[in-house]
Amino acid sequence: MTCDEIRHLDELGEEFKEMRKMVISNPLFSDRYVIKTLNNIINYIIFAKEENALSYNEILKTVNAQYRRLFFAKAGFSEFHFWDDSFEVRKQKNQAFEFVKEKVEACLKNRNTAGNP
Repeated sequence: MTCDEIRHLDELGEEFKEMRKMVISNPLFSDRYVIKTLNNIINYIIFAKEENALSYNEILKTVNAQYRRLFFAKAGFSEFHFWDDSFEVRKQKNQAFEFVKEKVEACLKNRNTAGNP
């Protein structure tokens, strides 16, 4: 893997860690499958980088497939939101979570361009 690809995987791993932190902080969300899947994604990225046995595109293909499993109907991230009695707090938390999701999706979308001239 190139240095750019490794940096890209590091960035993606950090975004998933931020996402996991936000999910865990939501007291109304108790879907263990989502938390377990996020942990699996984070650990997979770390392991795949250390082992260096898979290509960069293979790693991202697997991460993308695992991430997409979090969007099944009526559960997972399809139904995920923060609730607070204060509209402003609720809005801020939900916007922050959407921002992290957008960053993850941008990293996954750009998988074929990272490290390529």
